[in-house]
Amino acid sequence: MSPPAKYRHASQNSSLSALGRARADWEDRDVVFVSLNTKWSDSIAGQPPRLLEIGLSYVDTSYLNILPPSTWNFKTRHFIINSNKPRYNSYYEDKSCYFRFGRSYRCQLNRARTAISELLSNWGDRVRLVTFHGKHDIDRFDELRIDLSGLRNYDVMKLDRVTNQLRHFRNLKSICQEWFDGPEEDVMRYFTLEKMGNAGNDAFFQLCVFRAMCFFLPEAEYH
Repeated sequence: MSPPAKYRHASQNSSLSALGRARADWEDRDVVFVSLNTKWSDSIAGQPPRLLEIGLSYVDTSYLNILPPSTWNFKTRHFIINSNKPRYNSYYEDKSCYFRFGRSYRCQLNRARTAISELLSNWGDRVRLVTFHGKHDIDRFDELRIDLSGLRNYDVMKLDRVTNQLRHFRNLKSICQEWFDGPEEDVMRYFTLEKMGNAGNDAFFQLCVFRAMCFFLPEAEYH
């Protein structure tokens, strides 16, 4: 896979240095990259937004035989919060039933919180977060009483901006369209635009973009 042409002459800065640290994390073979994505309802009549979906996609580097890893190594989960389902987000089409990586778990918020907390607890300080607009998601998980504040976070939205020399941030769909345009890329078997907007699918695509940035940009660009 070749990076988009714009990515080949990225400038030196702290965010690109983060890609160097991420590449070292991959090569260390002792970390778990965990990509998180959430979908929230509108605020209605002064009521705060409610959580509708949680997506989680992860790869444990201790089980990898080769680098870069195939996306077959990624494991993805999707939680639909039943108690909040009557609520919706008027800005986005509901894609909660479009999950493409197994069965969605329909459960109460407490059940989803427990499942995610147990996973993160099992991995401990091996966890490296992969997020999109990371501070926003981390703050939201803090509201759910899932503390992510002490974990190293790689924010795909910020990494895209600096590696592509943009003055603005792009949405995940635009980034995916640019990266995954080659028939040789195995993520293409999953990637169609109508599958985006589901928290589980988007968590997977975030991890795919992050992997691509780590392995398909020339190393001299981010060290």
